[in-house]
Amino acid sequence: MDKQIVKDTKLLYKMSYHMATSLLKQFQEFHPLTAFIDKEGKSSYLNIFEGNEFPNSKKLVQKYTKFYKKESKKYRAVSIIYNTTVKEPSGKAKDTVIISIHHKGGYSKVFHVPYKIISKNKIHFYKTESAEQKSYIFS
Repeated sequence: MDKQIVKDTKLLYKMSYHMATSLLKQFQEFHPLTAFIDKEGKSSYLNIFEGNEFPNSKKLVQKYTKFYKKESKKYRAVSIIYNTTVKEPSGKAKDTVIISIHHKGGYSKVFHVPYKIISKNKIHFYKTESAEQKSYIFS
């Protein structure tokens, strides 16, 4: 794999994980948001707020996806970060941060970061799992 793709993926994962954990520690939840690296190599975050304190997460992820697909020529890599509940094989539900990273170089990977809030500012993170995926941003 191209060294730049690896470097960009690591940077976006680090940014995404840091922001998600910070928000969870501060608010015990967060709305979907994104991190990106533009075509010049500058990295930052993008968050859509439409006046609703409790937006529908699925619709917000769809808006981010639509935005980045439309504007894909401006970006080198994108990460969509959201909080959800994943059902384990045992049937037990586990809170999970999803970090979905897409690179224009043809690489895309999703990370599942399960966690449990112990108390305010204290979160236990379980083993992160990841899998390559087909990019739905750069296609």
